[in-house]
Amino acid sequence: MNLLQPSKILIVDDVELNAKLLKAILDSAGFSISTCSSERETLAILEHEKPDLIFMDIHLGNAPSFSLPKIIHDMIGNVPIIAHTADATLSSSRCRGYGFEGLLPKPFEAAALRAIVLASLGVDIDDVAREESDDIEIDVLKNEFLAGVSCRCTRIREAYDAGDIATLIRESHQLCGAAAVFAYHDLADIAAAIEESAGYSCVQTLREQIAKLVSWTETSADLSSRAE
Repeated sequence: MNLLQPSKILIVDDVELNAKLLKAILDSAGFSISTCSSERETLAILEHEKPDLIFMDIHLGNAPSFSLPKIIHDMIGNVPIIAHTADATLSSSRCRGYGFEGLLPKPFEAAALRAIVLASLGVDIDDVAREESDDIEIDVLKNEFLAGVSCRCTRIREAYDAGDIATLIRESHQLCGAAAVFAYHDLADIAAAIEESAGYSCVQTLREQIAKLVSWTETSADLSSRAE
């Protein structure tokens, strides 16, 4: 689809692979896509441009970003903001209470993304002829995730052994986000539990979850078979 004035979409996610995946799908529909990874970057972008639609991760860094939609609406008006999250405890109605227009869970289904874009922008992305290269790019991103899992798990274990809580939280947060969007739910659950227990200094729970992570990596030689 060739638009004379392509709709602008902003993707806010601190897990780079997640932003890349959503961008790869939306790129093929002819949208103008921008990405950023923090509240500060988001507000800086919005000082200079107004997107037509925003997809925003609920958890940017270690804390929920529930106050950001109101700040954005005060800055640029009533642009639709879609919560993009792996947090299964969040409902669409709860998200709307924080100022979000809707909810796109991770991992997301194509039908859910289509419905959001259609409702927000009036564009049916299924009517756009997808290029084979788009699907290849998505496969490349998944392979990139799989290739990096072992190294990230090692960094988490090393941070735990060194008592480096900041690195432990950061690395487990990144692992949780990427694992969720690529449907490795068991790994995402372990990483989320490590992030939470490290943040609250729950020593016993943290020790148990690190042991689960070690077991997961040792028994997952063929990672592609673990996707649900």
